[in-house]
Amino acid sequence: MRAALWRKALADVRSRPLQSILLVLVVTVAAAGIVAGLGQQRSAAQRWDAAVARANGAHVAFFGATTVPWRRIARDPAVTQSAGPFPVAYGVVLLQGGRKVDLQLRGAGAVRPKVGRPLLYDGRWLGGGSTREIVLERSFALDRGLRAGDRVALQGLGGRADFTVVGVALDVLDCFYPECNTPTGWVVPAALDRVDPERRTRAAALLLRLRDRASSGTFESRILGRYGAGIPTVYDWENTRDDTLGANRFFGAFLAAFGAFLLFAAALVVASSVSTRVLAQYREIGILKAVGFTPRAIALAILGEHVALALAGVALGFVAGGLLAPALQLRVAEILEPAGPSFPLSTLAVALVAVLVIVVGATLLPAWRAGRVPTSRAITQGAAAARVGGASRLARLAARAGLRAPAVVGLKDAFARPLRAGLTIATLTVTIVAIVTTMGFERTIASFARDPAVLGDPQDLVIVPNQVPHAAIAARLAQTPAVASWFTATSRRAAVGDENFQLRALGGDVARSGYVIRAGRTLRGPGETIVGYGLLQRLHLRVGGPLRLRVGGRELTLRVVGWYAESEDTGLIAQVTLATLRRVEPDASPGEFYVRTRPGSDPKAVRAAIVRGPLAGMRVELAEDNLDDFNAFRAAFATITLLVLAVGLVNLVAVTALGVRERARDIGVLKTIGFTPRQVAASVAGGTGALALVAAVLGIPLGVLASRLMLNGVGRAAGVGPGTQVGPTAVGLLLVIPGAVAVGALVGVLAARRAAGAEVVEVLRAE
Repeated sequence: MRAALWRKALADVRSRPLQSILLVLVVTVAAAGIVAGLGQQRSAAQRWDAAVARANGAHVAFFGATTVPWRRIARDPAVTQSAGPFPVAYGVVLLQGGRKVDLQLRGAGAVRPKVGRPLLYDGRWLGGGSTREIVLERSFALDRGLRAGDRVALQGLGGRADFTVVGVALDVLDCFYPECNTPTGWVVPAALDRVDPERRTRAAALLLRLRDRASSGTFESRILGRYGAGIPTVYDWENTRDDTLGANRFFGAFLAAFGAFLLFAAALVVASSVSTRVLAQYREIGILKAVGFTPRAIALAILGEHVALALAGVALGFVAGGLLAPALQLRVAEILEPAGPSFPLSTLAVALVAVLVIVVGATLLPAWRAGRVPTSRAITQGAAAARVGGASRLARLAARAGLRAPAVVGLKDAFARPLRAGLTIATLTVTIVAIVTTMGFERTIASFARDPAVLGDPQDLVIVPNQVPHAAIAARLAQTPAVASWFTATSRRAAVGDENFQLRALGGDVARSGYVIRAGRTLRGPGETIVGYGLLQRLHLRVGGPLRLRVGGRELTLRVVGWYAESEDTGLIAQVTLATLRRVEPDASPGEFYVRTRPGSDPKAVRAAIVRGPLAGMRVELAEDNLDDFNAFRAAFATITLLVLAVGLVNLVAVTALGVRERARDIGVLKTIGFTPRQVAASVAGGTGALALVAAVLGIPLGVLASRLMLNGVGRAAGVGPGTQVGPTAVGLLLVIPGAVAVGALVGVLAARRAAGAEVVEVLRAE
């Protein structure tokens, strides 16, 4: 008997290939999303950690004044290995194709350092005596299209100097360019004199490995408390890892959530598929019960059939997700060496459990109902045994409203089986939700492009003073009519306990700096701070509350007057006025100038107006957008929408086609009493259009809610915080309704075309 049930299940799969393929397809895509999302996070982290291990990466790296007692720090009992101090030159610019890019030149010998060893990917390391060779950091070289053998020009205070790129190497001290700080170039120490002969921009770098890397925050705070005034820049292995993998972690979680979203769609498709298949097999079920099969055996056979299809989908999804995971690692996949497919059994287990729960849950009720159908009723009435008698309320209302007969018949048939109609509407509703969410995401990204201040980039131009007096720059900006406002930004490292973060001190026109304040207000005077959303959450701060931090070893008590949108360092930034910084560092000077131009002004023209006369040698850069991570999510949203749309349409086609087949006799009767093929097709189109209309009415508000929740999640992960999302336009939402109805009607016409054109005698003979 068991063998007979399995043979029947196999025959059912073969006789209904469209439904079987649909189920396997949906489960495959859902499982692939889960496997790829989890595998992407795991693989990216493993690859980064492996690169850090090969480089013997530093747990802490300090960059600061040459007067700091670096040797004493290197002999600290907590330190096990050190490299340096190395000479570093700032204010160096790489000239390429009319563009100028800041470069940090780090002096190195013919042997790569034993701590934080740069990993060569192209070419070779520096020769011992050549002052014309340079090795470039890999992420920067890839971004600029540079490779070993190219020639580059550097410009510093000593003028222009030409170098030959002899190698490209990965630096694991910081995350990748352009998301993170100034890129690195390695030259022999003597070559630094070619760009900075008077050594006016020199600093030193010390790379350290600790006995306990988990104590890096404590060690960093202790060293900064002692020598902090001379150490403005610190790299911590944990922060670097978080910055490097932050986008990957969220993107992986997003992919896994996408898999879960599709699993929900799969549950609806499975439930609809099972219900439809069971209804179509009522007569067969009745015959099986008549020959001795128990209701339990029949239910188990139906359940086993769909579990087998789901297992096939999980297997395919596991393979597809494992193949996709390495390619979905954003910048990690581009910068590190290519990785092969990853097939961890842990992700297979997660996907398998999730899919089986969904499939079993969606199959049990229809299978149980099928087993309880009375034998005689199932044999004599077949699929009609489950049909709900009479017209639906909607059909009766349509008849009273005087609608034509095809419309009334279509509405009656569409809702004749409430369970099937409900599942179809639910599947289409999920599709509408995905469409509305994508519309909102596209508008949000467009708003970021129009107003980069939402991402913490209010400036249009950035001026790097180098040796130009700040007063001269301020005077030129005051004389330029297209300049709306400007402020200066000076960065320091601050700490609260073991948490270290960036402190940005603003000078100039702070009130019109342009940062988007989400709660509270902007800075007005000394002793106040506004914090990025990431820092607000990390330190559990509140607007109006205190923030006690250390800068350069000195305590500073501030009052949090607001939090603002900031994507740099995922929002782990506190802003104060320059006057506040001078409370603990009296000699702190203004840093780079951030310039905001008037609406309608061309930033390039404004730059040309600023850089003239005595200031012709000053470097002024156009601000670049910070949308790289968001563009990755944009592509993911588009992919999700297309996949969910495909699932919804295929399910609608399958359900409609099976419904038309079940109603073959009804269609024959309709044609007998005078319905034309066009009216038959119109009745089916009216039913599917009505289902799509209900789904659109339900899906639009749910989609608006889902869009808000999803985009708030993206904003929190990026550091800009919630409240940055822009919902779909009212016009766009209204267009969804006729679009959904039109697509639903078209599916109905295509599904009914064959039955509408069949001969009446042939149709009436159909079972």
